[in-house]
Amino acid sequence: LDNPGTGSRVVRAIQSMAFIHFLASPSYSMIQLTQPWMLTMPILAARFGARSGPAALARATRDIGFGSIMKAGGKDSIATLRTFITGKAGEPQAILEGVRQRLAGMPDGADLNKMLDALSAEGLVDGDAGLELMRAEVTADIWAGRKLGQLEAVTRALPAAIEVINRTSSAVAAYRLAIKAGETH
Repeated sequence: LDNPGTGSRVVRAIQSMAFIHFLASPSYSMIQLTQPWMLTMPILAARFGARSGPAALARATRDIGFGSIMKAGGKDSIATLRTFITGKAGEPQAILEGVRQRLAGMPDGADLNKMLDALSAEGLVDGDAGLELMRAEVTADIWAGRKLGQLEAVTRALPAAIEVINRTSSAVAAYRLAIKAGETH
């Protein structure tokens, strides 16, 4: 299977199918939605207080537009499914840009967007953050390769939106608490 000509493609296709299997499971997305509350919140509570940490995370989740992001992820899922079925590329939602626009309207929006810029420059916050480990090889000359890549895009759309929620809500909450505690950008 490690033959550079065809074997490596076979191995990548098998890996991609396994990745698709896990991303397509609703339980994957549901578990991912708990990440800020299971990982970020205890750290924030320990560092900034048992009341302040959860309150800041709840506010940040609201401020970034949790519902709007989930809706955009759903729209992306539908658009990529249409691409899979028809072959015509859909227009992806600009999820992170939507977060930036919502935050821009907040009193601390300019600073929050500077923080997101810094995180984006490091590759820590973007549309694929957390899902960059695997991508199907999409080869234009092979129908199965194109379809595998399109199917992966279908299963990746909602988890990618959830990862934007996880990373931006955690970052916004931590940033606000740190600034309140006297730290600087």
